[in-house]
Amino acid sequence: MKRSMIKIHLISKALVAYSLCCLPFALSGQPGSAASKGASIRVYLPEAGAEDTIRYVGFRHTFTDVTDLNQDHTEAYPVRQGRGDFRFRIPSLDRPGYFSLLQNSRAGKLREFIQIISMYLLEPGDDVVLRAEKDTSYRPQEHLVRASGLGMIPEVEAFGTKYQKEYRLEFSGRGAAKYRIRYALDKLAERGGSNYDGLLQAGLTLIDQSRDSLSRMAYDLLRADFVGRLELLKVKTGEYRDSLSVSGKRYPDSLFPDTVIALSASFPQFIIQRDAMISGEKHNSAEMLKRLADTYPPGLLRDKLLTIFLLNNNEFLPEKTVEHAVSLVADPFYAGELRKLRSHLNPGTPAFDFLLPDASGRAVRLSDFRGKVVFVDFWFTGCGGCAAYYRNVVSKVEQQFEKNPDVVFISVSVDRTKEKWLNGLRSGSYTSLKVLNVYTGGQGNLHRVIKHYGITAYPRPFLIDKKGKIYSGKMEELYSGGPQILAATIIRALKK
Repeated sequence: MKRSMIKIHLISKALVAYSLCCLPFALSGQPGSAASKGASIRVYLPEAGAEDTIRYVGFRHTFTDVTDLNQDHTEAYPVRQGRGDFRFRIPSLDRPGYFSLLQNSRAGKLREFIQIISMYLLEPGDDVVLRAEKDTSYRPQEHLVRASGLGMIPEVEAFGTKYQKEYRLEFSGRGAAKYRIRYALDKLAERGGSNYDGLLQAGLTLIDQSRDSLSRMAYDLLRADFVGRLELLKVKTGEYRDSLSVSGKRYPDSLFPDTVIALSASFPQFIIQRDAMISGEKHNSAEMLKRLADTYPPGLLRDKLLTIFLLNNNEFLPEKTVEHAVSLVADPFYAGELRKLRSHLNPGTPAFDFLLPDASGRAVRLSDFRGKVVFVDFWFTGCGGCAAYYRNVVSKVEQQFEKNPDVVFISVSVDRTKEKWLNGLRSGSYTSLKVLNVYTGGQGNLHRVIKHYGITAYPRPFLIDKKGKIYSGKMEELYSGGPQILAATIIRALKK
């Protein structure tokens, strides 16, 4: 047996033992036995201070397996029973969903939260107790990721948030088995290296050994989420190998019914990325959109796949193509999300009048530039696409209009810290010091301007006319057409 397989085997055995053990503060009650709606969560944070609080963020529908507060969600704050003792009651839960628990950070004035748990499955009837203690062995600087223009930097700086790796978690109560398994799966994936097939088998074994303590839905979704998560990593690293099952349904889709995949937080993202790779088409192409519509039968899964794809790529697609795809979506929620898709980007719509700080702390307001054509570009440090867009397109157009007083370039960073943003500025990879550089004041992509435009991918440029209204939000004019098309679009706006 290879050394990596031995490592995965030993880790999985330890995690299975942990997930099955009875914790010392366990409550009575069998998981999945409640027939009533609603759920409750009790959280112990032994190190919580008097000013600390926790926020519950719930997602009835998911577009991604990360906590995205720009997506439709519900929020709740707890009843505090004492220092470090927080209780949530979620009365309106009538079907399985996902949730995160966020603790406020003490990072000065920055609106930053630490994720205690991120996108865990919640079922009606759950009555769960969570004990979260700080993991003093976690060192963000030991977890490095590559950031465009900056080399290897700590993940906490690259992603602008802090992760549940800072905590050691213990769960008990009705429905807690799926929480313990999910936590064990996260640890398995974190420690297991890049042997994805070995990790996959170890994780599925862990879930199977706890099957009797799970509802059928929890069992299916834990498996679908874990498979989708690891298969997506295989796609991104080029290790994915496509195969078909006997039924003709592509593996691993054949492991799950469409109804389960449609509820999963991670599997639909994997399908989109996988199908684009197999077909050789661009992730944002009209051909890829047509393939999704033709491959999957009408139903909730196709509605979700089309919605995710359009939310992330509608700017790159012809308007008639988008309109046709929207007409195929029948589910009321997904149809509603798509109706909102371009409402704030239609030409002639008043632009959001943001007020953002520059490097010196001076507030820059968009309406201060009324009477000028304003090009606004949203980006973040570590975004390879943002760096390429600036290098190949924006920098060239900036030079062309450098001496034109009627054209203003505003660069908006969604970095979560000022230090990280300034590092990005100094790198020269994303913007120049000749333009107006501002950032979202520590709010990252939670800032109202990002929510207003529904920005989910970067870079994201807009062009605003002299009256302060949207002139163009089309990516074929501002992004994919190159510097010549962008310059021509600005010239048209000047003549308007």
